[in-house]
Amino acid sequence: MASHGDYFFVDVVDLYVAKARASFAETCSKEFRVDASLISDDLGKVLLALEEAQIESLKKPEVAPLDEKTKESALSLLESPDLMDLVKGAFSALGVVGEETSSLMTWLTLTSRLSDPSLQGKRGTWTFKIRP
Repeated sequence: MASHGDYFFVDVVDLYVAKARASFAETCSKEFRVDASLISDDLGKVLLALEEAQIESLKKPEVAPLDEKTKESALSLLESPDLMDLVKGAFSALGVVGEETSSLMTWLTLTSRLSDPSLQGKRGTWTFKIRP
């Protein structure tokens, strides 16, 4: 939505498509009775601001270190011989029923990005050590 004084204009525009931006600017300029280049300039500023916001959102936040009690609790859980059953139980408690394999793959996907990078193989494959 764009507005200027008492005027407003609502439309959907794909900011990555030059023709769409030009069409939006032209229509807005007629509605607002201003030069289309003013609208085009503002669309360019919006696109740049969105690009900067997207880049900023991709930066990894700093993670606070775990206190010893939390760290011990997490390690105890991870070293539990019935870890997979605990994971399946957690997903079941969330309402996921009959999808044990999908639940485990979801858990693995969501937690593997936090794993030690030395576990990663080529092209994002993973190497796991199976304990006897």
